[in-house]
Amino acid sequence: MKEWKELYNQHGDQSSVYQSWEWAELNKARGYEPRFITIEENNKLKAGLLYFHQKKWKRTILFAEGSPLAPDQETAKQVLAKFKQTVKKQWGILAPTVTQSTEAYKQPKFYERDSHTIIINLKQLEEELFKAAEKKSIRWGIKRAEELGVKVSEIKTEKELEEFYTIYKETCKRGKLTPKPWIFFQQIHKELEKQGKSKFLIAKVQNKIVGGMLALFSTTHAIVHLTGTNEEGMKNQANVLVYWSMIKEAKKQNKEFIDLGGYDPFAKPGEKSYQINQFKERWGGTVVPQPIFTTSKSYYILKGIIQKTQWLRTLYQRIR
Repeated sequence: MKEWKELYNQHGDQSSVYQSWEWAELNKARGYEPRFITIEENNKLKAGLLYFHQKKWKRTILFAEGSPLAPDQETAKQVLAKFKQTVKKQWGILAPTVTQSTEAYKQPKFYERDSHTIIINLKQLEEELFKAAEKKSIRWGIKRAEELGVKVSEIKTEKELEEFYTIYKETCKRGKLTPKPWIFFQQIHKELEKQGKSKFLIAKVQNKIVGGMLALFSTTHAIVHLTGTNEEGMKNQANVLVYWSMIKEAKKQNKEFIDLGGYDPFAKPGEKSYQINQFKERWGGTVVPQPIFTTSKSYYILKGIIQKTQWLRTLYQRIR
């Protein structure tokens, strides 16, 4: 544990919270088995990769998020080569950190599938960030929420966490998505927040919680991990004010950018993901590639079919 934390402190700026020891412990609590690829030099940990051993769709999947913790690209290649050797006939899937170099993934060779997200550059004045957002929806929504008395604050008690979790589950149900378990919320609130690696924000109308958001924080950036809003929150534009509040919080913490959490370029009008795309686009960010790498040709082919087939994309979102 101590060595991994030291390694993360040295090279975590090249990766994300997904490679931290706390993330390993958190996911272990929800049933995902954490494992580590490591490289040592002079009996000291030089580089590594945290990944999770999962059983899904009657397959064994070895899944890693975030870039390897390594001092340079050559060492990162060595880590990825060891990961590929470890995978063998299982499905190995890697989702590197957005905006970081993927040069290390070219040798050893992995199959690559396009994925995207939207990021907002926080190296701007707050006024510039506000002006970049769409006037008739986002800027209006922020002002309207403030006029209606919506208040945004951090979650401070277990009761508030429970209330937001209920709203989050209802939001997932409307979107036909599988919610994360309660223990996930508990562990993040208990462990990651005190480390400064996460933050829950909630929106209240007349002291009643109507929505909220969880963001994960790494050295250089923040990631919108999940959100939830009920009908009253939507009516009062609480979801818009929560996003704006989290953007300002990330800027306050001197993050370089905030990742709005995924963008589906294959979405069609009428699909839920298309509406989500539109909402994120209205914040004035930039759509950037976030490729997924895999050791499995069958997963590579399956992922391509899912991306281009509407009903399969919907099914995948429900069960993943």
